Amino acid sequence: AGEYDFARLIAEGGPLIEPLRDADYFQRVFLEFGAPTWPNGFDIAPVWLHRELEAAGKLTRPAAA
Repeated sequence: AGEYDFARLIAEGGPLIEPLRDADYFQRVFLEFGAPTWPNGFDIAPVWLHRELEAAGKLTRPAAA
């Protein structure tokens, strides 16, 4: 688990990223096969996101039961 700031990615622009600049559209994210995905088909590879979170020190692990 972790929290990722997508601001840098969204600032890059592009036809699939542009709609994500709208907060209401951004919130329409859903998981498809573990990948954060938006209705226009844009998705983030889970492995990439995991690496980004880990590199930023933002990756947390749930407590062992």
